[in-house]
Amino acid sequence: MVMPFLSLLFDKQKLELTKPVFSLSATWAIAFFNYQVSQTIVQQGKVQALLLVCVVVSVVFFFKNLFLYASKYVMSNIRNGVSAIYATKLSKLPIIARLFLERKRLPDDPFNG
Repeated sequence: MVMPFLSLLFDKQKLELTKPVFSLSATWAIAFFNYQVSQTIVQQGKVQALLLVCVVVSVVFFFKNLFLYASKYVMSNIRNGVSAIYATKLSKLPIIARLFLERKRLPDDPFNG
């Protein structure tokens, strides 16, 4: 994902000086960011454009980790809640049904052949 922007910085690709027409797609987003990097190169120089690319990559990395942490934090509560619900339901079953369910989980059960 960073390679197209770096190719703009190191003169491997032509600068994109026309603003792309909006469409809700990934190609538009890449073309728009190429346009922004090209404008930054023209107006402020390559060092500032490289700084822009580094800041964008850092912000995206931060938000990726933030949302990954938040999803694991929320999902752990959900998993524990589901486990507790099934544990209470299992404890309310008669003893014969509980023994049958526990026996189904064993891989080397002699009764299931």
